[in-house]
Amino acid sequence: MCLRTLAIFTLLVCASSISYYAQLSKPAKVNSVHFSADAKLLVVCSQGTNHNIYSMGTFSVLYTYAATTNCNYARFSPDKKLIAFGMTGTSIVLFNVYTNNTFAINKTLTSQFNNIDQLDFSGDSSQLLVCGNAGGPTKGYEIITISNGSVAHANTNLPD
Repeated sequence: MCLRTLAIFTLLVCASSISYYAQLSKPAKVNSVHFSADAKLLVVCSQGTNHNIYSMGTFSVLYTYAATTNCNYARFSPDKKLIAFGMTGTSIVLFNVYTNNTFAINKTLTSQFNNIDQLDFSGDSSQLLVCGNAGGPTKGYEIITISNGSVAHANTNLPD
């Protein structure tokens, strides 16, 4: 059995009965980690402004997204073509993931939430579920269509 766990600074990965151990240096608190569907990449977002994408084969940083704010949550799309970064504030930054492990900003979506708590893609990677709050005890969700940035459905008045 193979387990993948992340402590704040340590990643332990078990693959084919061989254990790999690596220090992933992050100077700030880690807010979110997510493996790509093929487990070849790992995205780590933090309360700092540098958010890293790692190669799981070499444990090296492939790309650093130097943002202007903290990242609360990051998620790979199931089709492995996008990474969504839910930033502090209302921005969701989408990156293209290319087959040669290069990355580029695709677009920025705007959420109605000031605090994005969680993100998840639909199975076909065409929509993004955004959970969060606009401050205070009221929480909610919205489903954003990625192609045009429109809100397909929302409920922003859920109890805490």
